[in-house]
Amino acid sequence: MIRKIITLVITSLFCASIAYAGPANCPTTENIKAQIVSAGGFSGVEVDEYGYLVYGFSNFGTPDVWFFGIGDIQASNNSDAKQQGMNLLNQLQGPLAGPTYFSDYKTWACYYTTNSGNTAITMSPIPMNKRSIQTTMIARLDK
Repeated sequence: MIRKIITLVITSLFCASIAYAGPANCPTTENIKAQIVSAGGFSGVEVDEYGYLVYGFSNFGTPDVWFFGIGDIQASNNSDAKQQGMNLLNQLQGPLAGPTYFSDYKTWACYYTTNSGNTAITMSPIPMNKRSIQTTMIARLDK
């Protein structure tokens, strides 16, 4: 009996993973703005050769959990980057494209921009490393 239950659970999980075709829609700018503001701002900051990236996590009004980030922020420190990120959040436009599947990282991405030209992105499922986020954001810039 336990063997049948285990087989049923494994089969169900396998079938569910095959049947999932990705998110139906990208998060709206309104939901992104509302969730980031209600969370008290961005939850994290990273810096790389392109500048600062501010980010947060939420379902943003969808059934999926998303990473959201605004990149290419030229700031003097993490606090300045978060403040500029909040200002850029008010300028958010999109989604411009997506959901687009990136098989190398097994994630779906939606692209946004700001009036200042910064690239913004949502990704689900959330990528496990910073390099996949950078590469996916750069892929949009190359189009």
